[in-house]
Amino acid sequence: MSTSEQATPSIFDTLIGHYTDSAGLLGIVSDGSMRATNIRFLNDAQEYKLAFQEAVIILREYLDTETPHRNIIEDTIRDLPLSTRASSCFVISFSEHYDSLSQWRGYGGSGQAYFIGFNKERLASHAATLGWRLTPCTYDRGVHHWVTRQIVEPIMRELLEEAPGDGRIQKWGLHNAISFALETIAASFKHRGFREEAEVRLISPPIRYASPLVKYRPSHRGIIPYVDFPLPKVVTSLYSEAVPPVDEELLDVEQLILGPGRDEDSLGVAHAFMRASGVKLGNGSFGSSTPFVRSQ
Repeated sequence: MSTSEQATPSIFDTLIGHYTDSAGLLGIVSDGSMRATNIRFLNDAQEYKLAFQEAVIILREYLDTETPHRNIIEDTIRDLPLSTRASSCFVISFSEHYDSLSQWRGYGGSGQAYFIGFNKERLASHAATLGWRLTPCTYDRGVHHWVTRQIVEPIMRELLEEAPGDGRIQKWGLHNAISFALETIAASFKHRGFREEAEVRLISPPIRYASPLVKYRPSHRGIIPYVDFPLPKVVTSLYSEAVPPVDEELLDVEQLILGPGRDEDSLGVAHAFMRASGVKLGNGSFGSSTPFVRSQ
C-alpha cells in the first residue's frame, strides 16, 4: 500500500483517533492495546466533578419542599462531591479532528507526534462486546444539567415514596445511588473551554482498584492506575505464490497520520513499522498538512 503526504478529507467521515508520541505509538502497536487511565488522574480531572456539582444543585431544590427525608438529602449534598475521590472509571481519549494544531503541539513537544485513527463504528462495536462505551464528550452546561436531572429525579421520586427507615434507596444510601448512576456519565462531561478538541472517550465499566485488571505506572504526579484495553483485530487472508492463503489476525487501524515537522524518511519508516508489526492500515499512512515547525 502506498503512502501519501496528503489525506483526502472524505476518508475521515467515520474516523476518530488517538494522538500520541513515538514512545506511545511503539507501545500501543507492540502490546496490541491502549492504556485507559483512571478518570481522577487525567490532566483535566477536575471536570469529572461537573456532573456531581449539577446533582448538588438539583438536590437543593428538594430542600424547599416538605419531606421526612430532609436529613438524608442534606447529608448527600454534603458528601456527594467526595464521591469523585473513589472513581472506578478508566478512560481513553480520542478526537474527531484528525489534523489539529493544538493536539500536535500538545503531544509532539520537541519530537514526532502521531494520530492513530480508527473506524468509529467498528471501535464502538468492539468496545461494547467488552462492556465499554464510546461516547462523545459534551461541553454545554445546559446539556450537563439536563442529563444529570434525568438521572437524579427518578432516584429522588423513589426516595420520596419510601416510608422513613424503609425502602431500597434508604437501605442502599441516596449518596451511593446517585454516585453509582452518575459515574460513567460524568466521565463524558467537559468544560466548554475544551470544545475545540472534539473529544470522544472510551469509558470502562466500573473497575475497582482491587481488581487484578488494574495496573500502575510512574509519572510526575506519582503512581497512576490504568487498565489495558485490547484493540480490535480483523482477520485477513495473506497470499503467497508458494503456499495456500493463510488467515492472520491483524490490528484493525484505519489510518496513521504523522504530525507536522517530520523529516522526509519518517513517514515511510512509520508505515513500514505498522505493516511489519501486524497492523492492517485500512487507508494507509499520511502526513499532516498543518504548517507548524516543532521547537528545537
